[in-house]
Amino acid sequence: NGTSIGHKSTVFATKVMAGTVIDLLSNPELVKEAKAEWERQMDGRLYKSPIPTGVKPPLDQLKKH
Repeated sequence: NGTSIGHKSTVFATKVMAGTVIDLLSNPELVKEAKAEWERQMDGRLYKSPIPTGVKPPLDQLKKH
């Protein structure tokens, strides 16, 4: 069934993200390395969010379901 594979994929992705958070929280050196890599790749450029300032997510849509 199609939803089963989607659900399994979502659960797996969630486990991977949770494992990453655990790694980052338990290893401050890893966070330092990630920040250094970010700065190296940004090469002096500033990050600008593609979402305009003041835009809020349409959370009221969730109430309809």
